Amino acid sequence: MTGYRLNGLTPLTGRLLSFFIDDVIVLARKKGYKSIWLVGNSLGGSGALFYIKAHPEDIDGVILLGPFLGDKELMAEIEAAGGVQKWEPGDVTDDDYDRALWGWIKQAPSSAPPVFLCYGKEDRFSGSQALLASILPSSRVVAVQGGHDWKSWKRAWDILFTRHLSSPDTPLP
Repeated sequence: MTGYRLNGLTPLTGRLLSFFIDDVIVLARKKGYKSIWLVGNSLGGSGALFYIKAHPEDIDGVILLGPFLGDKELMAEIEAAGGVQKWEPGDVTDDDYDRALWGWIKQAPSSAPPVFLCYGKEDRFSGSQALLASILPSSRVVAVQGGHDWKSWKRAWDILFTRHLSSPDTPLP
């Protein structure tokens, strides 16, 4: 398995990370790519975050398009605590992917690859996306009118790239 340790991961996250390692990262490196960015939409956004949690050294940045970041109960718990920075994840069980992800988001080191967020304000997951946006630099967040769909994500993507092409604070791919 290309030398990566997946100890302590659940079967789901282990398989997901194995896919990224074997079918994306290793293949891209073999083809000579030196800079790798992950772009994930919906549940793929969670996958991209799980990957940088486990292997930040492999990735130069992440762009999330309307990511699914957890169930409504956990989002309500985080909001009731006063936001991400005040919330405490408590005991995280092996099958509590959402809590594990938010625990990492809360404690993500400054050396973690940059995360950019694009989403529709009417997205059914916009509550969790707004929570993530609240702890990201505003220059890395684009929220547009729209829902959980490609039309909204494309509009936000275009704005993100236009913004960074005209005034880059973090290089995009």
